[in-house]
Amino acid sequence: MTQTAGYNDLQQYLGAWTSMMITIWEEKLIMLDVNDTWELYNSLISHIIVHSGGDGAKIDFAFRKYGIYVNEGSGGEMYYDNPGMVDTARVEKPWFDKGFFKSIYALRRDVARIYGEIAAQNIVFNLKNTI
Repeated sequence: MTQTAGYNDLQQYLGAWTSMMITIWEEKLIMLDVNDTWELYNSLISHIIVHSGGDGAKIDFAFRKYGIYVNEGSGGEMYYDNPGMVDTARVEKPWFDKGFFKSIYALRRDVARIYGEIAAQNIVFNLKNTI
């Protein structure tokens, strides 16, 4: 394994994890029937920001702001003078937070393992070059 292989493994892992999160959210939106206009579904994007050395630094996710309100069961104005509206209560549709925070824990664990492997490779590489 070359010295940069560990960083390539990390980038592949981060890319796969990011894609998996988008897929999970898309499936949850469909399962919870949050797809009247498909705007929230179509707005899910991600971007991995990488340091110049190839080290993953930050993962950004973005989606339409009202997605948080859907998740919490709040937001938007509901007017009582609307004759078609019988029930004004909003229903929480947790598409975002529950799985995300569990996945963050797994991400932290796996990134720590990958960095440990990279550190071990660097130590071995440097020892071989000094002997």
